[in-house]
Amino acid sequence: MTAAQVLAATGAVYPAIDVLDSRFAGYSFTLPDVIADNASGAGFVLSGQATNPAGFDLRLTGIREHDQRQ
Repeated sequence: MTAAQVLAATGAVYPAIDVLDSRFAGYSFTLPDVIADNASGAGFVLSGQATNPAGFDLRLTGIREHDQRQ
């Protein structure tokens, strides 16, 4: 399965924000760890506007991590 095939089979995407709230004291997981085990998920905010993914440039789509400890 290629990215192009996935986009072609997807009718709509929704922007979303994942809200993290670790239940572990001394939170020291990496972002890939948090995503892989879903151990810190507190909820999410989902946009009400669907967007057709045709024409998305996935190289320009990403995620930004915010560290409150800094």
